[in-house]
Amino acid sequence: QGLLLRWFHPSLLQLRWAILPWELLLVAGLYLLALRLGFPRGQAFLLGALLSGWRLPLNFQTFSSYYALAAWVMGLAFLVLRLPERPAPVPLEGREKVAWFWLGVMGALVFFFKQSMGIFFAMASGLLLLDRFGEREFGLPPRLAVLGRKLAAAACLLGLLVLLRHHLSLKYLLGFLVPPALAMLSLERSRSRAGGSPTTAGRSALVWWLAGGLLPMAALVGCYAARGSAGAWWHGVFLRPQLHLLTGIWPLREISWEGGAILLLLLAPLCLSRRFFPARIGKALAAGAAAGALLLLARTGFSRGVFEGTWQWATYSVPLAVSCASLLRPPRSFPARTVLLSAPFLYLVLYPLSCDVYLAYALPLGWLLLWHLGREILAPSPLALRAILLSQVLLLAIPYGFLAKHSLQQNSARVERPPVFQGMLLPPDTVRQMRSLAALVHRETGPGETIFAYPDCADLPL
Repeated sequence: QGLLLRWFHPSLLQLRWAILPWELLLVAGLYLLALRLGFPRGQAFLLGALLSGWRLPLNFQTFSSYYALAAWVMGLAFLVLRLPERPAPVPLEGREKVAWFWLGVMGALVFFFKQSMGIFFAMASGLLLLDRFGEREFGLPPRLAVLGRKLAAAACLLGLLVLLRHHLSLKYLLGFLVPPALAMLSLERSRSRAGGSPTTAGRSALVWWLAGGLLPMAALVGCYAARGSAGAWWHGVFLRPQLHLLTGIWPLREISWEGGAILLLLLAPLCLSRRFFPARIGKALAAGAAAGALLLLARTGFSRGVFEGTWQWATYSVPLAVSCASLLRPPRSFPARTVLLSAPFLYLVLYPLSCDVYLAYALPLGWLLLWHLGREILAPSPLALRAILLSQVLLLAIPYGFLAKHSLQQNSARVERPPVFQGMLLPPDTVRQMRSLAALVHRETGPGETIFAYPDCADLPL
């Protein structure tokens, strides 16, 4: 991004061009994951494109989460493509070593772009590796291997509890702690039991995964150390961002009538399944649910109600999807288990800033899991599956209906540039940086133009 601003005119548009290739990689990764979950090709591409569309067209920020999310999804997609459904009772093959090494590299890349997401990705990847292999595939006594897997799960939950220690409300526990706990418990109860002859495939996969993650990390830290800045790297990566957990908090949304209305619309296809209701009763219940949703939306105005309700439901959709998949139908296929274990950890990107910007990064894996669960439950009913597809398209396309109106409102607002340093007490280095920035702004903008300013970083001395 810095090179683009240096080579071309300083503009946010240049930064959006920088994230476009990564967004295309994200679409490809979501498409491949949807294929491995059993979606038809056309529907898999539609889901990948629409899920991606919640970020690039709607968000003007070029945050590092764009790059981290693409690396996360591509790491999982490559893994489920390269690995067979079940590990063979033989030493790890070359393609499997490459898959686990690649997963580690993508984890390091996620960490480079956004440290919190990198830690969550490492948790999910490590638990996935331990779930993939049986007790007899780590070259350890079976009881010791089982103990290690359970201790790893407990350590992850304890780490999340420490992370949430400043905001231990019921809403945060149900949103951020209960879903990963349910996913781990579900996979533990549904995993295939150990059998066959002992191998060291699990230990080999662990070594390759750790090598893929630690080698790029060592190279990066080595570059800082060569310049005598290893301490500054540690302070900037691990210590300084902790201020966000103390001062930077954007609470999770509250659920209102609008969110309940959207939930009713999404539950309507369930009524069409003959697995739950006879045909006539199911159609009547689906029509009643849709009518009730419209009445609820009319309380606050249809346009605003649909928009607000969509975001409210989306905020809690991932914990709902993970909980339902864990309790109702624990997945047995490797791609489904991969998505189930990764979705709640990706959702943690909403902490501590649970605003709409980060929600767009937290949704993709959870929604893939939700639709996969719906397809499995309603598979015998073609009408229900068509209704699910329609609800998917509508739910994902809703934000576009309000994009033009929102853009017009934003463009019509004109914000005058205030004096730069009135009433501020800043360090000399910061003053020099801000004077240079102010000169750049005045040089690159005209009298009637505006600039993009987003000072929400608690660690900045402002």
